[in-house]
Amino acid sequence: MKKGVKITLIILLNIIIIAIIVLVTLGVIFYNIDKERAQNGEEPLFCVNQDWAYMDGGTKEYWGLGYKVIKFNRLGGYNKVKIGSWSMQYEDFENEIEEFENAPIYMYSAKEPEDRKQLSDSYARDFRYFLGNLIYDKEVTDESMITYIFEDSNGATYYYRPETRILSKNDKSTLVDDTSLEFLNEIISETMSINNN
Repeated sequence: MKKGVKITLIILLNIIIIAIIVLVTLGVIFYNIDKERAQNGEEPLFCVNQDWAYMDGGTKEYWGLGYKVIKFNRLGGYNKVKIGSWSMQYEDFENEIEEFENAPIYMYSAKEPEDRKQLSDSYARDFRYFLGNLIYDKEVTDESMITYIFEDSNGATYYYRPETRILSKNDKSTLVDDTSLEFLNEIISETMSINNN
């Protein structure tokens, strides 16, 4: 083999090795950034999203450099963000989704906290859907207590005080159970992270 061809092959091999190292390094960096965003319920930065969404309420898949992100947005209220390898599938989370969407929801009396009533499955689904579609508006602090203000799609205003776990509208109020509390906190943190970007 001629010396010039040998040198060309060595240069080409070095370029390929350097390109692979750069791609792997970028993949690791992008993965770590998007993983942190996913843990905060945010959409990934370094991914390409599909032009379509699942007919479950709007779940989307994103493809990154060696990894995949699924941002759930189900009508039943399940709206987690999952990150994994390209082989990760929507169906991998069916048990987790079913457990979440079938978890009982309790309504508590704000005046008598020990008085609780479990919602039926259909009311619980409706309530999860309602909570999942609340829009966080703003935060107000008075008398050292924080109040978060939400609006629904009809423009009705709801007030939530995390210290007392009370969600109220006009003169009606209820204590928020653990499942509902998780919903409200996710809506607040997701909106705050969007506003901070």
